[in-house]
Amino acid sequence: MQNNDLKQFNNACNDFLSGKYILANIKLKAILQSINENEKLTDIVSDCIDSFNFDDKFRESIISGRIILPATDKDIIAYCFNILYNLDIGTVGLMDFINKYFTSDELSGGEEFKLFTNTIIKPFNEAINRLYTQTYLLSDSIDYQSNIYHKLMNISKVNIDNIEKFKLKEIESEELTLLLTALSDACEKSNKKLVYALMVGVEYFVKINKRAKEVYLQLKDCFARN
Repeated sequence: MQNNDLKQFNNACNDFLSGKYILANIKLKAILQSINENEKLTDIVSDCIDSFNFDDKFRESIISGRIILPATDKDIIAYCFNILYNLDIGTVGLMDFINKYFTSDELSGGEEFKLFTNTIIKPFNEAINRLYTQTYLLSDSIDYQSNIYHKLMNISKVNIDNIEKFKLKEIESEELTLLLTALSDACEKSNKKLVYALMVGVEYFVKINKRAKEVYLQLKDCFARN
């Protein structure tokens, strides 16, 4: 079953990939809207574009008049998102962009559009799916899960022991302590579904109590693969 966070985004990308130039601007807007309407995807993209110098990266990516994408998923996301955003707001027209970087004597109009989708839309779609999985989902690997559970338990216990540093109200400190204690217990029992649910609980807690945001960031970092 497709993850609900990714469903709208993947459907929008697939709609673009399976179509032709007609209505492409509308389909492009749908991709960006699917990100904007999903907080987790917005967070992923925001993290990728932070400190990303698109102008420099774009110049570096043009080799013999053709676009060569960056190597890492984070840079691919930042690079492609900037292109899609600029196309959407009209900084450059889609057909003008295609004509400049995806045209050759060997390609017809339909093939040029397909080259654009395979160079920009498809890698963008795949990179976001990979980074989402790495950030929010536990792998099925037993060793990987055990490592994640161990990290989450340690961070939960450290923050429980130092809960006063967040300068929360008494009731807020109690709520956060309960969440972290439950998370630690769920990790000890390798309860994947409960770990997911409690991560969401901590996420919502820190949105209301921003002083404790550091806790969620530390927990979230446990899912990142170096």
